[in-house]
Amino acid sequence: MDILLINPSTELYSKVSYNREPPAGLLSIAMYLRINGLDVKVVDAKDKELLNLYLKLEPKLIGITCLTNTYNEAICICREIKELLPNSKIVMGGPHATFTWREILKSVPTIDYIIRGEGEYPLLDLFQTLDDDNKISKIGGLAYRSNDKIIDNGLAPIFDMNLFPFPDRIDIIPNKYDVASIIVNRGCPYNCSFCVRQKLFQNVRFKEPINVIKEMENVDNLGYSFVNMYDNINIDQQISRKICTLITEKISELEIPWGAELRGDKLSYESAKLMSEAGCKVVAIGVETSSKKILELNGKYQAAESVKKGIENAKKAGLAVQCYFIIGLPGETNETFRATIDFLESLPLIQGEDRINFFVATPYPGSRLYEKGENQLDIKIIDKNWDNYDTEHVIFETEYLTKEKIEDLFTFAKKYEKSFNF
Repeated sequence: MDILLINPSTELYSKVSYNREPPAGLLSIAMYLRINGLDVKVVDAKDKELLNLYLKLEPKLIGITCLTNTYNEAICICREIKELLPNSKIVMGGPHATFTWREILKSVPTIDYIIRGEGEYPLLDLFQTLDDDNKISKIGGLAYRSNDKIIDNGLAPIFDMNLFPFPDRIDIIPNKYDVASIIVNRGCPYNCSFCVRQKLFQNVRFKEPINVIKEMENVDNLGYSFVNMYDNINIDQQISRKICTLITEKISELEIPWGAELRGDKLSYESAKLMSEAGCKVVAIGVETSSKKILELNGKYQAAESVKKGIENAKKAGLAVQCYFIIGLPGETNETFRATIDFLESLPLIQGEDRINFFVATPYPGSRLYEKGENQLDIKIIDKNWDNYDTEHVIFETEYLTKEKIEDLFTFAKKYEKSFNF
């Protein structure tokens, strides 16, 4: 085996599981490596038997991805691998590693390399130049140690999402994941304080609509029960409408239902109706808060009333709606929280059909909250345990709210959420 790619889970550390969908990023990387002739496998870390079977094949390079709250599990896995295969080469990637690369390389000797940003190009380059320091020094997106120095080659080159129509899912058994994800775009034109997408992917680009349809056909044939499309698919209205038009043309063949994350303030009735006619069942919308001040302070430039209008358009078109709210953002007060609950109650949501979810504001490395929050947004980070960066724990206090107060608001919100959703 040339390369083994490992997907950690949160199950050892968190009551919340984030493995409801296959790891789209790893599957894309695996496909790119395969079309370049490499023998690649992808495995979920929780599948211990299969992971151990692959490790016995002594892959030439082992890659592991991680989110912030899966980082500690990823480190444990790497240590176990090094004990089993002392001469193995391990490369870590993913959002957390992209922005904490220096800290990791200083403190974790079991990690040999880090890929910063998109992994397709640098992972192939790394495999082809292993143990050649002169060539490794030219790989964009790679950070590593050399002669007791930490070298950083910057962020990875931007990947062409249309090099192949869809990732190869042969490693992922559908009955482990009922839901598949399709990445319609990478990057984001916005700059929300709590998000890293803009920095991680550098610029916005879309998968060609025809390739989205080919991927839907592939997922449908594999037996998945639902497809989620990511991320904010209507930031380019022309592309999102083209996708819907192409799906509608194949509606008799494409039986799989789907949903999408999108901007509520950009959702017209015409677009919502087109999505519904194309088989879309649910749209997920980041409302966050009703406070104009909080939205602007945190770079989420949307008007609450425009979001409400988008939700009304979705309901009028027959779509279910899932609304996301964030508690404890800079600028939050008891009054803004109460106003957000009042705003929520004014939305045309239907119990048993629509859903709401509350999350605690979390300063992920790479986000403006993490990098500039204490100096510019008057927050105080009080928890550096990465396991708790799961949107369920209070990580920072704000100018107006203590940890205990945010916890009280979150407890109230989760009870409200439970009563509405169930």
